[in-house]
Amino acid sequence: MIGIARSVRAAPDHRTPAGSTMIVSLVIPVRNEARNVAWVLEQITDEVDEIILVDGNSTDATVITARSYRPDIKVVSQQGTGKGDALRAGFRAATGDVV
Repeated sequence: MIGIARSVRAAPDHRTPAGSTMIVSLVIPVRNEARNVAWVLEQITDEVDEIILVDGNSTDATVITARSYRPDIKVVSQQGTGKGDALRAGFRAATGDVV
């Protein structure tokens, strides 16, 4: 039994230390989502500290609608194309510990 006990190691503790908080960022890539963005923003819980909307050159009222529902939203204009590019832009803009 002693040999077994010595070979078993405790798993590393990745929990946040007591008294500290982690900042949570949420990245939402959008393009012409004016009809849906309000619903999406309403689903966000209080655990999210930062919301980043990456606009893929929308031609509708997506950004205006998003800002009317969440004035605290950070809007990033996508320079490239595609969902992957939008996510990378959002991740670069995020300031949270967790994205």
